[in-house]
Amino acid sequence: MKAAAKLYAEYCSTCHGSTGLGDGAAAAALVPKPRSFADPQWQRSVSDDHITKVILEGGAAVGLSPTMAPAKPMFASLPEGTIDAMVVHLRSLVRRTDAMSTAGGAAATEKN
Repeated sequence: MKAAAKLYAEYCSTCHGSTGLGDGAAAAALVPKPRSFADPQWQRSVSDDHITKVILEGGAAVGLSPTMAPAKPMFASLPEGTIDAMVVHLRSLVRRTDAMSTAGGAAATEKN
């Protein structure tokens, strides 16, 4: 998990922010604004497979911002399981609410 957090800090936090709120240093200049990974509603609305696809293929591959480059070239030499760890890290950035606790957490549904 530490490796995933380090990769997030290096490759994602500039836009998505250190805590995943979409408030990184570059966020103000981007249209559309970067996703907030802390949003419980968003966390529930996407599957791990969808997040993996966005990481590997970039935002444009799923109808999101083309500013988010695909990570495949950067991550090609990383150990197996690295992308899965990145997904777990992104999931950990969710803001917990009473409604989420009652509903059983950030259960993902398929959204492609």
